[in-house]
Amino acid sequence: LSEEHLLPNGVRLELARIRRNANRLHVLVSDILDFTKIEAGRAQVSWEMADVGKLVSELVGDASAAARARGIDLSFEEHGSAGEVPIDRGKVEKIVLNLIGNALKFTPRGGRVVVAIDVIDDRFEVSVTDTGVGIPKDQQALVFERFRQLDASATRKYEGTGLGLAIARDIARGHGGDIQLMRSPMGGLRAVIHVPV
Repeated sequence: LSEEHLLPNGVRLELARIRRNANRLHVLVSDILDFTKIEAGRAQVSWEMADVGKLVSELVGDASAAARARGIDLSFEEHGSAGEVPIDRGKVEKIVLNLIGNALKFTPRGGRVVVAIDVIDDRFEVSVTDTGVGIPKDQQALVFERFRQLDASATRKYEGTGLGLAIARDIARGHGGDIQLMRSPMGGLRAVIHVPV
């Protein structure tokens, strides 16, 4: 796929479709494996010192191509530095990427997603705020239930397994924190991860 001139256009399109489907399958298998580890009580936290601001900034940079392809303005803001804090880097990446992915999925073309870090007293917060469709307040707790999808109809518009946010909350709680959803001041949804330092 990286050598565009070597493939006829029809073959490139089919290979790109295969790659997208393989990526979806990879995410699904990864979520199911995480879910089974959490259910069995075998999900361990591998603590290491990491600069959360740098980590989240890199994740936003990695997601910028997907945002551009969807016509969404994705940006990062850091309000104070948490510095190096003990986290499980891989698990924090999983949480943040899940929240960014959801924000991009549910924000229409021309919309905006802002990922920010705030340092407040003895904790840091990573927030993902969007101009997307949002979730009614009475349904916000439901998205953390495993395998729960708010649109479970046969014609639903958005893909997903209903595991991502449930796993993200379990990981956040394993760090002594939590995830909270609220209405975004930008009109969509704001997801906030609270983690003590």
